[in-house]
Amino acid sequence: MASVGETKRPKDCKLCFEELDDLHLESSNHVFNYMLSTYQENKTSLRSDRHGVVVEVDVQKKNGFNYNFDTTQKKTKGKYTLKMTPKEFYLHGCQVEFSCVIKNIRREKNVAMIYAGVLHPYEPFSMVDPNNNMGKFPSLKPGGTYGLKVILKLDKCNVSNYEIPIFFSLQAYSKQNKESMMNFSITRTIVVIIQEDILEPDLFEKSPFTHNEWQKVQVHKHSKRFHRYMPTDQFKIPQKYKRSLALWSYNQERNINPAIWQEFQEKLYPGTLSADNYADFWKILLWLEEIKTKIALQAYNMEKVTLKFISSSQGLRLGVPGLGEKRPSVIRGDKIVIKIHDQAHKSYEGLVGHVGDKAVDIVDLDDEIVELIKREPDTLIDVKFILSRIHFERMHHGVEQVALNGLTRQLFPGTDLLKKQYTERINLGEQDFHNGDIYKNYEQRLAVTKIVNLSSKGAAPYIVYGPPGTGKTVTIVEAIYQLKRNTDLKILVCAPANAACHMLAEKLSEFCRTSELLRVMSETCDTSSIHDNIVKYCNVIRDKDKSGSEKLKVIPFPQEKLKDYRIVVTTLVFAGKYTRVYHPDVVFLDEAAQASEPEACCALSLLMPDKFVVLAGDPKQLGPVVNNKVCKNYGYGISLLERLSDLTLYKNDLISDNNFTTMLKLNFRSHKEVLAIPNEQFYGNNLEACSVISNHDPLAFTRIHSGIMGGKVNQKKGGAVEFCAVLAKEQRHGRSPSYFNSSEVNVVLQYVTALMALQFPDKNKNLRPSEIGIVTPYIRQVYKIREVLSPLYKDEIEVGTTEAFQGREKRVIIISTVRGQHDLLLEDKKYKIGFVHEPKRFNVAVTRAKSKLIIIGNPLILNRDKLWKKLIEQSSRLGTHCGVPYTNRDQKERDNITSRFKNLQLKDFMRTSS
Repeated sequence: MASVGETKRPKDCKLCFEELDDLHLESSNHVFNYMLSTYQENKTSLRSDRHGVVVEVDVQKKNGFNYNFDTTQKKTKGKYTLKMTPKEFYLHGCQVEFSCVIKNIRREKNVAMIYAGVLHPYEPFSMVDPNNNMGKFPSLKPGGTYGLKVILKLDKCNVSNYEIPIFFSLQAYSKQNKESMMNFSITRTIVVIIQEDILEPDLFEKSPFTHNEWQKVQVHKHSKRFHRYMPTDQFKIPQKYKRSLALWSYNQERNINPAIWQEFQEKLYPGTLSADNYADFWKILLWLEEIKTKIALQAYNMEKVTLKFISSSQGLRLGVPGLGEKRPSVIRGDKIVIKIHDQAHKSYEGLVGHVGDKAVDIVDLDDEIVELIKREPDTLIDVKFILSRIHFERMHHGVEQVALNGLTRQLFPGTDLLKKQYTERINLGEQDFHNGDIYKNYEQRLAVTKIVNLSSKGAAPYIVYGPPGTGKTVTIVEAIYQLKRNTDLKILVCAPANAACHMLAEKLSEFCRTSELLRVMSETCDTSSIHDNIVKYCNVIRDKDKSGSEKLKVIPFPQEKLKDYRIVVTTLVFAGKYTRVYHPDVVFLDEAAQASEPEACCALSLLMPDKFVVLAGDPKQLGPVVNNKVCKNYGYGISLLERLSDLTLYKNDLISDNNFTTMLKLNFRSHKEVLAIPNEQFYGNNLEACSVISNHDPLAFTRIHSGIMGGKVNQKKGGAVEFCAVLAKEQRHGRSPSYFNSSEVNVVLQYVTALMALQFPDKNKNLRPSEIGIVTPYIRQVYKIREVLSPLYKDEIEVGTTEAFQGREKRVIIISTVRGQHDLLLEDKKYKIGFVHEPKRFNVAVTRAKSKLIIIGNPLILNRDKLWKKLIEQSSRLGTHCGVPYTNRDQKERDNITSRFKNLQLKDFMRTSS
């Protein structure tokens, strides 16, 4: 069944990810990738000793040194691994040698050696023949052997994994057919790992996730459960659609009832979002997203786990592997049902009270189960996660209300609005600005002026397009100040996350009394991040828990009193609670690019058609999270801000009298070299790096890698962008979806140590740990880096994923890219995890740095991505490309590898001796 709006497109080559045609099949690129693919298919047989030939590899001993040489994988993977510390490698003269012995274990018949070499050219590796017979080997008689050497020689002790596949092509008489010759090849892989063992060994137990569904059991709920924020079961998925939506979510459209499929297509017609299908379109997509999220959550049901009693909350703590990477995705207020493992007839329902990186607290449980765990903490428990529907309910209601209120006209504006006349009724002088710096910034001043004069009121949202470091939030805060000062309008200020709302409330509190500003939040809000200076503006009270510790407790806020405040700040989804009772005149959506359109509708649904909307954000950075691929294909992952930004109306930002958008252009954060690539690739070179502090920071002119290698740090021959090449393989534990790279952890530690040792003439320029941020795409790498840094810097150095750093900045950003599969015969283009082939994640990561950006990664992988390739090329121009030597896989290199493969017998081949 074809989806609505689906058009036929040429098929892509599964090997090359390029359009498949006859010319492509004959191209050198396809031949190369086909060769690699065939090699992958035959690796298992290639590394096997056979036809009476055995290949052994050993490290050449030197001065009685005790080597850490692992041969346990020689049978399973044909791999030999040598581990050395940088100091040990240095004491070896930065050179190690391996012997490769080919043995003919037959009782009769010679074996001919046809060829021996490395599959991939790599300058530090060489294969030599002590007998000088390379290319013309003698035959091996029965019981005979022949020895070759493989040498790794480096100039420096760079931390990395040095791995190279070697192969031997041979010819022998077939044991089955004495008159026939068998041509075959045997491969081996030598790995030299140079790094310190700084990570503690992980002890991983069997995963507690079972994927098992529960049978129906009686559920006991707390008698005093607080129901105020529980869902009301509105907009539930119709029973007749559940199976079909689940099938669709897992690409099984052909099994859907044709009549139901037709209904779906009619509601989605013409296959893209429009003003006409707005409510029905989002209803289907929200159901799809909900059902996929619900099914995905059930996969994390747990069995035979133990819980810990928490006296402060009178609840239970549950350890959840993968929680920090949202596997499972659990938020405060979600339901969790638990039961004693051997008792199938009775279970207990509670709520998620707190979510950490590795554990959740379950509160509001029946006292019976809490007391049992308190007395018998070793009791084995089964756990089931249940999706809270309240977010989906509010999004459904928001979308429906936006359509009913006639607001869809503003959300699909046409180019005819460019003719709209604009009258500037409120003139702002320099003395009128709360923040005087905004008056001096043309684009910021223009945006504030347009907003205070409601330039697009009733016609379309006004967009403040704020690339990194351009002062987007301070601009809209100034605009709110001017609206408060010059009008009597009621203002709603929203953001997707509570942390952003807290920050907005702090900035607004500078010019608001408690009778004017309200920061209203739900009872599920984590209050630990609320600073003391805004407590008086929030619906919280100071309360003591049962342990005597004081904490903030959210109290319900009377809905009818919202209208008494000039400015209300809350999250987008929570705003949907007040649709029927609160109707502001102006709605500001900060960080609007991170919110899905239905999420934005939770706030927009409070508006009447002739009111004013301001969206602030950057569509070139991370957008909404989508679980369902079908939803993603239909645009669920495109925020309202990004969708509007693609319209002609919003692309006329160069027109001086545009009433609908302003692009902020002065970047106050980053050094010009840090900003160069993202500016070119994402912002049309419109940004100007105007931070005097960052552009003149001595750190930006210092080559840090020199300090890592034991040399003197040169404070005049560096650049703001530094790339350190590390060829090392990522790892993961069991089925964990999260990767780590221990070699990169080593290099991160080396860089941090070198940075903290820097001494500038001006002592005020010396680095503090809090000025360093470390960004990595995988939560497991976050944990590994924290493990080695925390004992030294007491968590002063912030380490987090890309998502955690969005909106943040640090004087120094170190990026550990992790993705480093260094078997050079793998198909690199298949890697679409982490930073590779993820433009928005790349943009966020590299634009967090103020004065120094340090990238640690595998250039052989990163060079496959055009953005990372440009960054690596930039470091070469700056003279800050460092780390291990490597050869780029350009066409010349590919041709070289292809020529070597001609000597490799990918499959055993029999031919008659005649």
